[in-house]
Amino acid sequence: MGSTCVASYLPDFTGKLFGNGRYECTTLLGAGAAGVVYLALDHHAPTSSSGYVAPVQRALKIIQKAGPLKFEAQRREISLHQLVSDVPHVLKLHDTFEDAQYFYLVMDYHESDLFKLLCHDESESPYAGEDELVRSVFVQILDAVHACHERGVFHRDIKPENILCNADGSEVYIADFGLGTQRTLSYTFGCGTWSYMSPECIGEECEHKPYSTRHGDIWALGVLLVNMTTGLNPWEMAVTADDAFGEFLVDDEHFEQVLPVSKAACSLLKQIFSINPLARPTIPELRERILELPTFFPSKKEDASAKVDKHMPTEADLATTMVDAEQKKALEEDSEVDIGTVNLISYGLEDSYLPTLADSVSTSSSSRSSPGPATPDESSQSPVDASEFAEGLGKALWPLAAKARKSSADHASPALNVLERLEMLVLE
Repeated sequence: MGSTCVASYLPDFTGKLFGNGRYECTTLLGAGAAGVVYLALDHHAPTSSSGYVAPVQRALKIIQKAGPLKFEAQRREISLHQLVSDVPHVLKLHDTFEDAQYFYLVMDYHESDLFKLLCHDESESPYAGEDELVRSVFVQILDAVHACHERGVFHRDIKPENILCNADGSEVYIADFGLGTQRTLSYTFGCGTWSYMSPECIGEECEHKPYSTRHGDIWALGVLLVNMTTGLNPWEMAVTADDAFGEFLVDDEHFEQVLPVSKAACSLLKQIFSINPLARPTIPELRERILELPTFFPSKKEDASAKVDKHMPTEADLATTMVDAEQKKALEEDSEVDIGTVNLISYGLEDSYLPTLADSVSTSSSSRSSPGPATPDESSQSPVDASEFAEGLGKALWPLAAKARKSSADHASPALNVLERLEMLVLE
């Protein structure tokens, strides 16, 4: 896979000491477009006790310095992470230093991430049917994102791989600020991962007007909530050409018929996915709604009404989509985008794929990542070897099939529908 290319030309740092002998690299955890992440031992971790102190495990991210444009983006990632490193449930950044060739970031080491936990069958997912666990974890995420926003840092790539966690998924930490920004309005379209982008961030059906990065994060939080409660993505991409998103736009009862969540949860999700960004709940409002929600999961009656297709993903379902060179070049020239960031969460080992609500399970249902902000989990835009991915994925969660395709008359003009509901989506 593409993420292995960096390790092939960077030195093997195993056994090497950095930070004046303080950090010892022990195991390569992953490689990405611009660097590598190692499990490292911190031989001089701060302690209040005297005497011998056992080394502490850390994650050491080593980023190869890039040219002038990307170099500034690399520095921005570090500075944004430093701004919020002390926020509860944000990945702790303990130390940063550099030499002529590399930046070094020393972070807490966590053994898993939400994507890994969600890529089991439903009986193994720690969140399946567990209202209080979902509530607790999602509130942790909300509080962390809200604190980042209050400090003027907007993440722009919230997704399961970028949420580190402990083994049972009860404690979570937001990481990877490689696409972060301090701009409240952005012209960088297609920034993030397709399944988690709001329509205005994708831009193509919104006249490429500047969009609110704050409200874009709130949209992504909604997709994340669907992930945690169902193991699914609600759509592959929030554009009218996407069958599942098109169904959502034209049918107000779409979620109730296809998502295995409670009616109260459906109501909340529909508010989060308001086409008008200003109609979405604020994070404090969303937090209050989450705490008040009786249950995320359907009653037996509600569950029986949902249309579930017990179909395992095929290689076609897992296939990624390449981007055109012109779009990639445009993003590479945008100084706001970091083309060469390394994903801190999955350590660049996996692409982000969860099944989607598709009219046809034979069509691609991968969670595609956008071209510009290339991260290791996007494999530098290299195609995914589906058989290799499927082997590593193990048992995937069952995908849902959307309800039967509507007639051509019903689907006649989803684009008009979205424009009407967008109210032209202009933040003036």
